[in-house]
Amino acid sequence: MCPDDGDACNGIELCDPDSNTCFHADAPVCDDGLVCNGLETCDVERGCVPGEPVVCDAPGAGCDETTGGCVCNEPFLSPDCDVKMGLFALSARDVAIEGDAVWLATDRGVDYLDTGGTPFEPEDDRWAHFDERDAAGLVNMCPYAVERDAPG
Repeated sequence: MCPDDGDACNGIELCDPDSNTCFHADAPVCDDGLVCNGLETCDVERGCVPGEPVVCDAPGAGCDETTGGCVCNEPFLSPDCDVKMGLFALSARDVAIEGDAVWLATDRGVDYLDTGGTPFEPEDDRWAHFDERDAAGLVNMCPYAVERDAPG
């Protein structure tokens, strides 16, 4: 019988009965191959220990296993992942966040939403829409208010 050397990372101690010598079996493989839950390592006393997971601060963000970076999950929009596409009910080309306001470029123009500092209280939101092209194909940047139901 081979004595345990106390190192959980070098494998289980085994005895070769033919040569009466001790050897280590395969060392543990700690890495589970997932990037987002952190890089697992081996601790001499405890064996495999979990790594530090990737933390994404934005409410609509999650970790992408391919890159190990934070990305916006559907239906949230880049760059900050705190605006839901469902607020606009159309396809977005670009989004910009400025204070309490969101500018959204779409196929039909530019929408503007000002939450007034209360993003979870839609009754005080102010909306505006700017047409990019009028019927003659000219750019029309005169805003008009947009009446919308409160997002639900």
